[in-house]
Amino acid sequence: MPARSELSVVLTTLPHTRGARALSKALVKEGFAACANLLPVASVFRWKGSLEEGNEVLVVFKVPQSGVGALQREIARRHPYEVPEIVEIPAKSVNPSYLAWAKSVVRPRRR
Repeated sequence: MPARSELSVVLTTLPHTRGARALSKALVKEGFAACANLLPVASVFRWKGSLEEGNEVLVVFKVPQSGVGALQREIARRHPYEVPEIVEIPAKSVNPSYLAWAKSVVRPRRR
């Protein structure tokens, strides 16, 4: 039975699959996130007074809530956009064994 969660989903978008994959692999390998899913998306947004649209890659990172700040800082540091989307969504509930796994693979960071 899912328990109250200590897990968050962190979202970001990148312009290309290659960069999204490289960022995802690096952040998972370095222990900033437990895993990442890459999804192609069509985006519509306002930028510098104009309505823009284009294809992007949505990266969905899963991370224990204790690691969210470090993950967000690292995404911002490596992101190619001037104003990157970095959004945290706390999970309401999660499979306890998945949460335990996520906690076991994400390395604690100090500020």
